[in-house]
Amino acid sequence: HPPSAAGTAALSNNPGLGGTRFNPATPGQGFMLEVVPAVNSLAIGWFTWGPTAGDHFWMSGLGPITGDSATVQLQRSSGGLFNSPAAVSSTTTGTATFRFTDCVRGTVTFQRADTGESGTIPIERLTPPPAACSAPQ
Repeated sequence: HPPSAAGTAALSNNPGLGGTRFNPATPGQGFMLEVVPAVNSLAIGWFTWGPTAGDHFWMSGLGPITGDSATVQLQRSSGGLFNSPAAVSSTTTGTATFRFTDCVRGTVTFQRADTGESGTIPIERLTPPPAACSAPQ
């Protein structure tokens, strides 16, 4: 794949960067990523915890890819029931920018509007990278 202006494989041309990722320092939470070249976007699921122990907090998002990064609007859905057509509503909870240093490692820089939290999380791939993944050049 051709390198982007920043010298890394362009994320939009690199669907092999998708997969399950986490921060080894905070096990039990992480991200599912899907590069969608047809719409030049990154789709994500972020599985984490709330401020109360045992309270799961799941967010999802879709955002445009620019070079080696993608910024997604984070959404939290509520009101659903298991295996039911119950109405679900979504609330915007912030943004997250995903960047990759290679096919295994990257970072997520986030800002949560709902809690005021922000920071950068180092992430690593949970499974070996597929052959379709292009490393930075």
